[in-house]
Amino acid sequence: MATKNFIEELEWRGMIHTIMPGAKEQLEKEMTTAYLGIDPTADSLHIGHLVGVMILKHFQMCGHRPLALIGGATGMIGDPSGKSQERNLLDEKTLRHNQEAIKRQLAKLLDFDSDAPNAARMVNNYDWMKDFTFLDFIRDIGKCITVNYMMAKDSVKKRFSGEGDGMSFTEFTYQLVQGFDFLHLYETVGCKLQLGGADQWGNITTGTELIRRKLGAEAFGITCPLITKADGTKFGKTESGNVWLDPRYTSPYKFYQFWLNTSDEDAKRYIKIFTLLDRETIGALIAEHDAAPHLRVLQKRLAQEITTMIHSREEYEKAVEASAILFGGTTSGKAVTERSAMQMTAVYSCVRILAEAVAGLPLHLYRYKEDGGKEKAIDHPLYLLLHDEPNPEMSSFVFRETLMTHLLLWGNAYAQIIRNGKGEVIALYPLMPDRMTVNRDSKGQLYYEYTVSMDDAPTIKGSLVRLNPSDVLHIPGLGFDGLVGYSPIAMAKNAIGMAIACEEYGAKFFANGAAPGGVLEHPGTIKDPQRVRESWQSTFGGSGNSNKIAVLEEGMKYTPIGISPEQAQFLETRKFQINEIARIFRVPPHMVGDLEKSSFSNIEQQSLEFVKYTLDPWVIRWEQSIQRSLLSKDEKAMYFVKFNLEGLLRGDYQSRMNGYAIGRQNGWMSANDIRELENLDRIPKEDGGDLYLINGNMLPLQNAGAFANINTDNGKEEKSDEEVLELEKQDSDQRGDAGTDPRENPVLKRHDR
Repeated sequence: MATKNFIEELEWRGMIHTIMPGAKEQLEKEMTTAYLGIDPTADSLHIGHLVGVMILKHFQMCGHRPLALIGGATGMIGDPSGKSQERNLLDEKTLRHNQEAIKRQLAKLLDFDSDAPNAARMVNNYDWMKDFTFLDFIRDIGKCITVNYMMAKDSVKKRFSGEGDGMSFTEFTYQLVQGFDFLHLYETVGCKLQLGGADQWGNITTGTELIRRKLGAEAFGITCPLITKADGTKFGKTESGNVWLDPRYTSPYKFYQFWLNTSDEDAKRYIKIFTLLDRETIGALIAEHDAAPHLRVLQKRLAQEITTMIHSREEYEKAVEASAILFGGTTSGKAVTERSAMQMTAVYSCVRILAEAVAGLPLHLYRYKEDGGKEKAIDHPLYLLLHDEPNPEMSSFVFRETLMTHLLLWGNAYAQIIRNGKGEVIALYPLMPDRMTVNRDSKGQLYYEYTVSMDDAPTIKGSLVRLNPSDVLHIPGLGFDGLVGYSPIAMAKNAIGMAIACEEYGAKFFANGAAPGGVLEHPGTIKDPQRVRESWQSTFGGSGNSNKIAVLEEGMKYTPIGISPEQAQFLETRKFQINEIARIFRVPPHMVGDLEKSSFSNIEQQSLEFVKYTLDPWVIRWEQSIQRSLLSKDEKAMYFVKFNLEGLLRGDYQSRMNGYAIGRQNGWMSANDIRELENLDRIPKEDGGDLYLINGNMLPLQNAGAFANINTDNGKEEKSDEEVLELEKQDSDQRGDAGTDPRENPVLKRHDR
């Protein structure tokens, strides 16, 4: 009964592609051992493996014994099935590590530890292949299968027909090695069934044929259909873009989002294949989904079941919470996206102020000098890109304005880096952040995936392109993982949604002639109330019909039911929301037109704080991201990028002049230093334009006094031709210093003035 349930279970779920004759009878006859091969080329499974793993799960739930075979030996060869190129080969240490990691993931779905007779078991074909010599293999196994038989396989035919780069002898022998796996498991653990994808049918039949010829016994195979993506490649098993089961490579949030974003048709298939929900529950979910597709009931349940099964209930709830923050509705009932938010005047104003401020700042590449100073590196190719023209299609201002807008709305700014053959940066092109994803591969290395559209510059080929970190200038905003920033719009969607709702309310209020809604009362019964309503609205509705006089007949009367904007504190709410949005972007309210709390005495200070606390952090993000991505390791020790914020920090004319005077009088500014800051022409050097002057009473201690460094003879001062003036001697009473020593002269004699 259990075996019958297994076949029926897979059939209604759409998980059977081909059944070898006799397989169903074998399963009905006894508890059967079956194995499924798993590729160990990474230390994590991805969702492409889930179809086979779910079959093993159903197999065990129906009372049979599943074997998970790690292809340690075959992984060193590479399966040609469905491949156009030979895969990279792995060493034994890496394979063992990958095996242990995969077993931990399988343990979440299969029972390995119970004492039940159908407890799952993991085996590695490297264990029985490592001591098998080549001569023994071709003598005992190779002679049982003819080359003609092997050449007839579709996977071999495709490679020999010109697809890819041909097939090596190593790959050609793959089906013999896999066939021997089936033979070995049949002899050692009584395994009579092999499970796999539809592309494994040729390898499976080689195994059953080998068992028939060597042992005269019968073995069977069952394959499941391949889950394909839109481009026809294997679902979850492409060279890039894998959705991994390990949270190190695909976070639970991204894992949840993958399933949540499936199409309606795919969701109907996936919920049968990738969950353990019964037939009745799935049928009810599909019916509910068809009745209201916009609610996405099917996708939500699919994402819930798989995320909980692979990760945990806690991680699922965190993913739902994060999704609600980023993509859920707002408390005002208004949908808020990056583009809809820009229709709100306060958001548009804040984004424009910040984007134009950063774009308008002078941006220079500097070179360190040997004396510790710096100079503009105008001879470096990167200087022109940053300062003037990052690509032939846009100026530096437009390029930085575009990226800063992306950074403010999406929390990330991306640009494709174009390099020449020497690795030098020759162009920068903006990329849309809503079409970029950041992931890690199986080795933990970062990579970027970008979905190309017709609007992009023709620098990328393909619909989904994988970019290395060296190919992307990424400026992240505030985020939780330090890699990707979160959208400020998503984080503040409730405040922005409230502002949009207030704006819409005001528009509809005045579109209705600034009059509240009301009720038309009639003492009798109206035959066609809809016609009366439309007639009233067309005559008295809208701002163009305001203040018209209505004439009511047949005892009708009009009763307003709305409340005035003053009662609803409409103006106060709108004003508060504008300040709230300004607070989100850290823009002073007076810069978005709210001068209520501004005065001539504090606007300048607010503007300086805007530079210090708002612009400066953004500028630092830009500078450090540019240096990290565009400068080589050796160049980072010689060059640096700097925005010039001095122009924004300048005070009024009097304040600047006072500051220049202090710098001039204390010797750390020359006349030309000051004139450059004021955008004036330089004074020639011979006219003293570059002199640094100080006050006489600010001399160093060793230079104090006019004759501090004059040599003397025998301790006597040199005589000077300068006339020395002396005061006429007075007696003590006349000097007014009675009681002092008459021999002391209170006036010090000086020989030079």
